Amino acid sequence: MSQKLAVVVTGGTGKQGGAVVKSLLERGHEVRAVTRSTESAKARELTGNDVVAILSRVTGRPFTYFQVPQDVIRQRKGEEGAKMYEWFDRVGYTVDRAALHREFPDVAFHDFESWAKAQNWKTL
Repeated sequence: MSQKLAVVVTGGTGKQGGAVVKSLLERGHEVRAVTRSTESAKARELTGNDVVAILSRVTGRPFTYFQVPQDVIRQRKGEEGAKMYEWFDRVGYTVDRAALHREFPDVAFHDFESWAKAQNWKTL
């Protein structure tokens, strides 16, 4: 890559826009996705690559994402651990923050990037 670009992708959570976002991120570009509803499950869902990009940006250090194969998870975490990962793969990693806030009004819920910025990353 000769130059890192900052790119805005409209429809970034849709089928075509999502593919464009993924391709740009894989090439190391900074991407902002525009979507009709930031509250949709797809708009709130973070991929492993999204988490790595946030951690890299917050810490100023490069991180790499790779998905651990299910057989390795099964060996290390047992059958129950493997079932948990399979469940997350099936249903996704999104959370209904509004429902959580209604059920637990005294708990402050925030996004991953806000949490990451509040951590002490010097211990890594």
